[in-house]
Amino acid sequence: MASDSKVLATQEWLNKTYGAEVLGRTLTQDGQIGWQTIYGMIRGLQKELGISSFSDNFGNGTMAALIAQYPVISPSTSKYNVRRLAQSALWCHGYLGGNEWGSLDAVTNNGLKSFLYNCGLAALSETVPTEFTPKMVKALMTLDAYSLIGSGKAEIREAQQWINGKYRSRKQPILPCDGLFTRSTQQGLMTVIQYELGLSDSQANGSFGPSTKSGLASEANVSSGSVDGTKNWVRLFQCALRFNGYDAPLNGQFDSSTVTATKAFQGYAELGSTGAANFKTWASLLISTGDETRTGVASDMASQLTASWCTSLYANGYRTVGRYLSVAGKRYAPGELENIFAAGLRTFPIMQEANTGPDDFSYEKGLDHGFQALRRLRQLGFADGATVFFAVDFDALDDTISSRVKPYFEGVAKRFQASLSNYRIGIYGTRNVCARIINEGLAQEAFVASMSWGWGGNLGFPLPPSWSYDQIWNGTLAGTALEIDKNVQSARARPAARGDVARTPLTYVSSGTGGPPTTLSFDEDYFWYISELTTRAEIQAQSRESAWKIALFYLQNLDYNNPAWQSVAPADLSSVDYLLYQNVRDEMPLPPSSTRARMTHWAASTRVYQRYWQYAEPVGSVVTVSDLGAWGLDLAQAWGDYLTAAPSDSIRSWLASRIGNTSAGFGLDDMLGDIDALLVTRMLRDTPNRSLDDTVREIGVHVQDDPVWRYRRFMEVRFGGSYEVAAAAGKSVFTTGWGQLASWALVNARQPTSEEATQIGLGFSDAIKRLRAQ
Repeated sequence: MASDSKVLATQEWLNKTYGAEVLGRTLTQDGQIGWQTIYGMIRGLQKELGISSFSDNFGNGTMAALIAQYPVISPSTSKYNVRRLAQSALWCHGYLGGNEWGSLDAVTNNGLKSFLYNCGLAALSETVPTEFTPKMVKALMTLDAYSLIGSGKAEIREAQQWINGKYRSRKQPILPCDGLFTRSTQQGLMTVIQYELGLSDSQANGSFGPSTKSGLASEANVSSGSVDGTKNWVRLFQCALRFNGYDAPLNGQFDSSTVTATKAFQGYAELGSTGAANFKTWASLLISTGDETRTGVASDMASQLTASWCTSLYANGYRTVGRYLSVAGKRYAPGELENIFAAGLRTFPIMQEANTGPDDFSYEKGLDHGFQALRRLRQLGFADGATVFFAVDFDALDDTISSRVKPYFEGVAKRFQASLSNYRIGIYGTRNVCARIINEGLAQEAFVASMSWGWGGNLGFPLPPSWSYDQIWNGTLAGTALEIDKNVQSARARPAARGDVARTPLTYVSSGTGGPPTTLSFDEDYFWYISELTTRAEIQAQSRESAWKIALFYLQNLDYNNPAWQSVAPADLSSVDYLLYQNVRDEMPLPPSSTRARMTHWAASTRVYQRYWQYAEPVGSVVTVSDLGAWGLDLAQAWGDYLTAAPSDSIRSWLASRIGNTSAGFGLDDMLGDIDALLVTRMLRDTPNRSLDDTVREIGVHVQDDPVWRYRRFMEVRFGGSYEVAAAAGKSVFTTGWGQLASWALVNARQPTSEEATQIGLGFSDAIKRLRAQ
């Protein structure tokens, strides 16, 4: 930016005349107008007014002293420095200040006329005096613009000019006329509304308080056919429409164009399209909260919802609840989603890990929170298309949005774009931060923190694009102790219904040391872990099939990576998948110790089924090569256990009681892993692009409903439901040539006789029967 000679002269004069003691700093002398120069002029004026405590703020004290000592600053004002300060402020705003410093002349008059015209305080043909009023001095000692700038709109500028002209005699400061709806314009509109309600200059404060609310409700109900007279309610309403981005005339007549604009705003804000300026519409145009008593069918809360609370929410008119994905004590609790859906409610998820200040936002944290959200959505069963709202729970202003919040959402978007799941990104925050992130293409929906009406990000900003929920009230749900936030829900919102959230496995755990498992819990050590593994693999993989191959290979390699296993289930990933595996394996968490043995066994067996199924489908009375990587080999190991124990029991009875129970080689974890390997492989062969964790979820939910479902399904799929076929298949592990060879390559035990093999098969069949009967 080029240096301005008049600005430079002002900076030099301020430094020389007042010095750092008054200015609070030595001004940079670069000819660039900025806040330091503005503050320097304010402090210089305070010095001339006899104010001993200098401040960068042109506050009430400075204004009162200026009014008392200099009701106008004119050519006859005796004090040179006062004339020079006013003239400098005019020059620094780009208007002609005069031929000579300290001389207010015809050139100064031309500059004043341009300034007053731009502000809406004079017409071009109007003669104006060569004088500065205190309001003019204050307006010039800002960086406010009085001409259209940047993304400013001419319609908004016209409204700003009208307000300045109409209320020029009141205390209300001169509004900027830049075409931008900002905090000062919003508060200026509120103040002049209070003037119309009869408040004095000392009473009008720009706040949407009780007297303003009651006054608007009783006096400002204009509608089609209304015309301004002694009051200006139609024009003020038209200004409010313009400030919120709606095309309305500014003619003081509530005509058809005004009705159309009103209906458009009411429809977007979910106010009911009456086309009239009722109190609800005024309130929503003037303040982010709007009329907090209006109906809202959505809610959000930090409390975990019981069935009783869900019933009460529905009875009180609520239909949607927003709940958290993370943080113990706040997140969805086990069984809570069922409580929500059973009561007839829908839900939307919220992601918040602190997120209450700038330090909580960075690209890296966005990557982390994006992954956490993806993982938890999967673990809870949310289907593709669900929107999760990432919280920006503080008053993020523009510089912080650019430096902190935007990189955070870039990280979130990076995670979501890489995932094979199709979830949508939402943002919770002020109107400004929601609009900016959505307009950057980093979020698709907004959950607006409108209750925080005093935040800068909610002052001077319209409702953001694509808003879904508007948070307007906090209180206690009637008839309960439940604290909730009430939200208006947009017709565009798509909260999740029962059909949008798949059931996920729950389990019971002990609530105390050694106590019985009576506390409902998520299946965190098994299903949740596999969901996390799948989510991480899918972020790297090009398809779900590649992802489940990578995840299974990772698990197998933890415990089943010896030469014998590598010969049965080698690393047969494609070169691309193997590279992806190498990229992701260091990010993969280790399985919980409580489920590691079962999980790695299942993964190894599943990979064998996947590898050999195509050669011989595992059905019927003869063991197949893919069975040998699962129950076939485990049965051979159980035979080895029997030989080691040398019991007096018969082979059949000993194996029947120990397989799927206490057998070291074929215990319960082995049995579960073997069965799930067959069932999961069957599902993935039917639908290769299905997620691995979804197959595990399906098995877990069936077992939750019917504890013996797994065994019954195994019998149906593998043995056609026949125990005789199961016994024959068990025997064939030891009697078929290639099956015999494979089993003894991995198990150090003697080969059973034909009769012993028959008894082993019967013991295997009896064990499954025992498990089905439990």
